[in-house]
Amino acid sequence: MEKLAIAGSLLVYFLFCPISYCFELPIEAESFKLIKGWKITDDGYFPSLPNFFSRQKIEADSSDNFAQASFSFDVPETKAYKLWVRYESCYGFGSVFNVKIVQKNAVKAQSDFGRKEDKKFFPFGRGETVQGPWDWHNTDYVYQTMEAKLEKGPATIILTKSKNQKPAARRIIDLFYLTDDLSIVPGNDWIWSRGNRPPILSRFTEPVYVRASVESGSGLLKLITGFAILGAHPYAPRETYFISKSGIRDKQPDKNEYLDTGSSTDWYKVNVYTVAVPEIVVSQIGDAIMNVDIALGKPSNIVKTIKVGPGKEEKTVFVAVGLKKYEKGLLGNHKALTFDEMIKKQIGILEKYNPPGKPAQKILLTGVIRDIFPELQFQLAVASGLNGQAYSTHPLIYGTDSKLKGFNTDTGFYSLQNAHLTKDCYEGDFSKLETRYRQIADDLFKKLGRTLPLHIKLLEETGPPNFETLMSWPKCKEMFDLYLKQNGLSYEQVSNDSDLFHYHSIRFRTKLFAKVNADATRLIEKIFPAGTVVNSGSVFPTIGGFPSIARGDDIFLLFRERGVTEYSSEISWGLCGTPDYIGPQTQSYEVALARALSKYYNCPFGSYLIAAGTYGYSPEFVELASYLMYGSGFKWLHYYVFGFPDGCTYMGHPEIMKATKNVNKKIGVVEDYLFDAKVVPGKIAIGWSSTTDIWDLARKPSYPHSPGNCVYPQERHLLYLLLRHLQYPVEILSEEDLIEGYLKDFDVYFLIGDHLKPEAANAIKDWVKNGGILISVAGGGFFDHYNKPLDTLKDVFGISQAKLEKTVDAIRPKLELLHLQPLDIITFNSGKKMKVFGYKQTFVVGDGKVIGVYQNGEPAAIEKIYGKGRAIIIGALPGPAYVKDAIPVAPYGRGGDKDELSLFFPTQYNKEVRSIIKDLLGDVKSNLVCSHPLVEGVLLERKDGYVITLTNFSMKKQKNITVEFFPPQGYCVKKIFSPYGKIGIDRSGEKFIIKIPEIDKFHCIVFEQF
Repeated sequence: MEKLAIAGSLLVYFLFCPISYCFELPIEAESFKLIKGWKITDDGYFPSLPNFFSRQKIEADSSDNFAQASFSFDVPETKAYKLWVRYESCYGFGSVFNVKIVQKNAVKAQSDFGRKEDKKFFPFGRGETVQGPWDWHNTDYVYQTMEAKLEKGPATIILTKSKNQKPAARRIIDLFYLTDDLSIVPGNDWIWSRGNRPPILSRFTEPVYVRASVESGSGLLKLITGFAILGAHPYAPRETYFISKSGIRDKQPDKNEYLDTGSSTDWYKVNVYTVAVPEIVVSQIGDAIMNVDIALGKPSNIVKTIKVGPGKEEKTVFVAVGLKKYEKGLLGNHKALTFDEMIKKQIGILEKYNPPGKPAQKILLTGVIRDIFPELQFQLAVASGLNGQAYSTHPLIYGTDSKLKGFNTDTGFYSLQNAHLTKDCYEGDFSKLETRYRQIADDLFKKLGRTLPLHIKLLEETGPPNFETLMSWPKCKEMFDLYLKQNGLSYEQVSNDSDLFHYHSIRFRTKLFAKVNADATRLIEKIFPAGTVVNSGSVFPTIGGFPSIARGDDIFLLFRERGVTEYSSEISWGLCGTPDYIGPQTQSYEVALARALSKYYNCPFGSYLIAAGTYGYSPEFVELASYLMYGSGFKWLHYYVFGFPDGCTYMGHPEIMKATKNVNKKIGVVEDYLFDAKVVPGKIAIGWSSTTDIWDLARKPSYPHSPGNCVYPQERHLLYLLLRHLQYPVEILSEEDLIEGYLKDFDVYFLIGDHLKPEAANAIKDWVKNGGILISVAGGGFFDHYNKPLDTLKDVFGISQAKLEKTVDAIRPKLELLHLQPLDIITFNSGKKMKVFGYKQTFVVGDGKVIGVYQNGEPAAIEKIYGKGRAIIIGALPGPAYVKDAIPVAPYGRGGDKDELSLFFPTQYNKEVRSIIKDLLGDVKSNLVCSHPLVEGVLLERKDGYVITLTNFSMKKQKNITVEFFPPQGYCVKKIFSPYGKIGIDRSGEKFIIKIPEIDKFHCIVFEQF
């Protein structure tokens, strides 16, 4: 029998135990005896990153039905103990259960857990608090505790559930932790780096045993343990050990401790954490060739034998410890795989999967490919449908002597993110940056052996420094003084007027940020190869998750000032990150925003399309969002980090890679028709007021962890979807666009916001007088940029006074809106009704016509014919009224199962609200109408005709779809066809009627003209 190195085991135990414990008992919840009503599960409401959970969990339903489980153990000493329980808690939902500790048939302690009003300990630095809405997701693993005076001897923990609070959530429990350290608190479960280890979660480990035999040479065995799903991520735990003649150590021994040829070590134990799939990086120091055995749980259970050395070669082994949520996709049925074996396994899966279609070559599907086994990663990337490398241009792929074939190498990608956002650059000195840029450009040329136009990522989730910091920099202070002088003001005037200061301090920051980006962009264009474009990278224009310029970056100003020359954003992070994100059709809103921002300089656009399976993203989302974006003019998408090891990876999720392969083959069939086509602009515009954005920031958050005042961004997002469901193409106009005359190209303008510059209000007034249709939601633009009353549009609407009541900070559909009760109900003259959520505006009517009233009979919607046009103001927000009924009352988590909202894609929107908006629009026509409201049609124009793309967001196949297309008068058609199959074609006057037998997720119709 093999001898076990006891001393080494104890040493490693204390390496993992930076805190000294007298007694601890870590208990996996699934190790309980499940008596009734509990079951083991891999899922839950929040089974995905950024939360960690230890192995599996136990679950009981949300009902009041009785359930019971128990766990027996021995108490080592009579004294006081503390029991911590870690479980899922969903904001606004009860998940009540009871814990008792029983000895000798007597209850020694008991407590209820999971009540909404309970204080709970939260990760992410929030500590102990009563759960409220948060600016991020809103289900968490939380800790609650109870104390018990226990006697030495047998004891039993009895877990029960019965009566729950309403609305009710399931009870999902991860672990129990009993200790006699009454001072211990759980800490931050996300922070594992730089020696930090969460005091409770890090105590859940599995022993791994390692031994080595030296085949030749001499050396040390080096082990590094960590998380496979975090790898080199800065939050990843990394423990390093060395095995030598004298045993296992955490410091590298001298050469006299090297293992010699023919020698074998004892088994040595290292503990790996069970909150993620462990990776064990094995190498040797010296010139030895070693055979290394790795066993899990006990030395006899050998799960992998590998050979390492000589040199610095490393081999990474992924080991299954029972965390099935991730192990299934990463390891399959294997107990352990090396990194290269895992890639080969995934390649085999993908190469056997052959969806119909044609590989895309012009349109790019990109992902981050790491330098570890680049050849294998490239092979898997090609097998999964990728044809470009995000962030980088590896010489094996893009060099003149490239060995790896299958990517489009006409253009490359590179990241210079935030390199220009330094004090020197803000003060106008770009000399150091220019030196750095030139060195990078020279290095790229040497590496590749050729010049290559690039898509350069310029920004990473950032904005300018705060105003106080800028004013501490002398040259920036001078710039601010000059800015004020240009606006007819002085620093003294602004300092003595809080409204002036608020407006101009924020406006100056946004302008300076845009200028620094524009200067960096010009420098890049001077230094890097011709054809290089600079994109907005990881900017995150809000869809309603926070105030629009919370970071100090005005996205319209950035593009208007040519701060970037290509669109990109991280909006898609919202799907499994923030409850303002509705579903894949939200990417349609991003498409409209991309057009709005890119119009100033005809910028191209691509973007992130997050596909991170470890963060809960689904293949359905990846496909639907991709089809919509590629079918609306996007030339590339970045599916994020492709390769392990990394926290945001999708390599360990074959179903995600199958989805990208589906997209590649589907889009490849039609890319020749899409690549040079441009979306035909709509005649309806939704407004984006930067002045409202600035004053949104003035409203202080009304509770801890509030996202801030983000109601208007959410309304814009939801109203956009409503209009798309009415089959109208919709554009977005900034406030400055109004001033510069862009309104002349539109028939309808939706005003969203309560603040406007006077020049913008005058532009709207003149446009309505000349025949435009103005529709305003609650707000009406009745305050100017200095927060003073602005009466310009009151006459246009036919009112003399208006009062706006704001009752909420946020109205995110999958969080606050679930729990909101209507403030009122508007009944329109047609008899149709709209509920009022969040904001309510009342009016004193002048010469306008009341077309809707509140329940008390007061005016709620007013219409007036003004000049040749028409203006309507509604004292409510149609967006949340439209979406409310489509979202079930259920917890919002992240990447959970069917009862959780992040991957719930709504379809049952309020038809009455949709009909009200249709009535208000009157005889406004769309040139493209699909027979199903949730099949989104996009009309694109190319030099020899039109293309119609159709993305089906109804979440099921649709049969016998009809599409009506109204081409320009006199349009002569040579041929109408679909590259995907047979379609029916009729013509009625100037209208074409296309009949499609079935649409699954995506379809395309091509019109060729003479």
